[in-house]
Amino acid sequence: MILVTGGSGLVGAHIILKLIVQSNSSIRAIYRNDESLKKTKTIFSYYNREADFNKIEWIKADILDIFSLDNAFENISSVIHSAGLVSFDNKDKELLKKINIEGTANVANAAISAKIEKLVFISSVAALGKNKQKEPISENDNWEKTDKTSTYSISKHYAENEIWRASAEGIKVAILNPSTIIGPGNWKEGSPALFRRINEGLNYYTNGSNGFVAIDDVAALAIKLINPKIVNERFIANGDNLCFKELFTLIAQSINVKAPSKGAKKWQGKWVLFFDQIRARLSNNRAVLTKDSLEAAYSKKEFSNQKSIEILNHSYKNVATAISETGLIFLRNH
Repeated sequence: MILVTGGSGLVGAHIILKLIVQSNSSIRAIYRNDESLKKTKTIFSYYNREADFNKIEWIKADILDIFSLDNAFENISSVIHSAGLVSFDNKDKELLKKINIEGTANVANAAISAKIEKLVFISSVAALGKNKQKEPISENDNWEKTDKTSTYSISKHYAENEIWRASAEGIKVAILNPSTIIGPGNWKEGSPALFRRINEGLNYYTNGSNGFVAIDDVAALAIKLINPKIVNERFIANGDNLCFKELFTLIAQSINVKAPSKGAKKWQGKWVLFFDQIRARLSNNRAVLTKDSLEAAYSKKEFSNQKSIEILNHSYKNVATAISETGLIFLRNH
């Protein structure tokens, strides 16, 4: 039996959908509350696969509750750990550490105790270092902390350390490091929120760039890593490297709205950040822009996917196609 943590998230739900089709094993998934189950059902509905929801053995548990994990890990052979928090808001600093580091430590301990055969961890390219030769970042570029390192990056790096600890304790492990994921999910958070934001009207783009990958590829690669022959390896999941202007234009085209046409200088972004933080304090709401997200908007990163292509024999979906498909689902739901 395969256990998936984070079954109500963008990645976890899509992994489950693909497992139902590709795996002969029974599937168990963790959920925290009824609200999280609703999110999963919504994602299933995007593909008209609501009937598949009942093919999963759902068990109520929390990666921060070690006792509930004992029940979740009973009779499990492999685990895909996709549960985690993605945030660049300083208000979530302690929560990021708790969920991503402590939660992963709990999963690793449960895997060791249950003597599972394979543990696959969905990490992030945020846990990788920079390439000093200014070439695309690869699996060989080691993480280094600087004064610009986000708390999210720190939490993912130390979460990976917990996975390597499980390896030292005799568990076969593999790590997947996706770049920014493109796919339909909760339109109010993460990368799916870009479709909502551009639909509402976004005039500006920044001059940064990043790696992007279709959710289909992330799910497919995660399942490939269950293979017991792949041990103590990490793989970057990245479909294409795009500048943000190109990304925003593709998203706008996919939902039939005007693309952002004005380039925003970094000093302009800093002023927006300043006033947005004041607004957030006065209204007691979260800031839309944060110091970490501003830094990411102007940084220029590229990622190599050669290892996953050569070793896992993976063929990536074109990111422009993934954006188009996600845009169609967004339009059907708005």
